[in-house]
Amino acid sequence: MIARILVSLGFPVSAVGLVIFGMATSESIRNDDQANLGLALLIGGFVVGILGVLWYRANEARADRG
Repeated sequence: MIARILVSLGFPVSAVGLVIFGMATSESIRNDDQANLGLALLIGGFVVGILGVLWYRANEARADRG
């Protein structure tokens, strides 16, 4: 159950981080605070999403075996 939540929240947060990072870097004067927030969300969301996928796959493999 938690693995599904991690996947369902991690990848959208990563997408939001990409949008925020894109907005921060496309301004005429780069907004470093927004860029740092965007990078944190992008990387953090991606890591959480990948961990959720791996956790979900491990649970499914365990369920198939026994």
